[in-house]
Amino acid sequence: MGERNFLNFCTLFVAVVIIQSLHMVEHIAQVIQKFWLGWEEAHGLITVLDFEWVHFVYNGVLFFMLSVLLFTYSYFLRRRGTALFSAFSAGTALQGFHMILHTGSLIQYLQRGFTHGIQDPSSILRHFLLNIAVLTLIIIPFIGLRVYRCWLPVKKNLRL
Repeated sequence: MGERNFLNFCTLFVAVVIIQSLHMVEHIAQVIQKFWLGWEEAHGLITVLDFEWVHFVYNGVLFFMLSVLLFTYSYFLRRRGTALFSAFSAGTALQGFHMILHTGSLIQYLQRGFTHGIQDPSSILRHFLLNIAVLTLIIIPFIGLRVYRCWLPVKKNLRL
């Protein structure tokens, strides 16, 4: 993989990890609000974005970014280790499943004007666990491939 192509891979991978990590902060806030503080409705920290179409778009963009990484750089990922490739593939597949769930919720919202169970405690926990699983499965190759080293100022650190 050329240096420019490698930097594109690193940039997209870093963006995915940052975006999903920030998204996890929202889910942690929801869990705290619902189960520790006992709030009736737990919308996270950015309550103005807690709408079904926002969840759908976010999860679609994340799935797209993961798919681009997986399919564009699959040779590179596989060459670096089967376990890292498998973890990333599983994370992408799990995010695809997550996208299917949000597609169903969006259809329900468009048909009825509301979504059943959006504030249901099991839904909040399910989404928390689903998102932490996706984050974990993409962090494993992120650390294993030392992608974080891409942004170090020393040019020799560009090669893994």
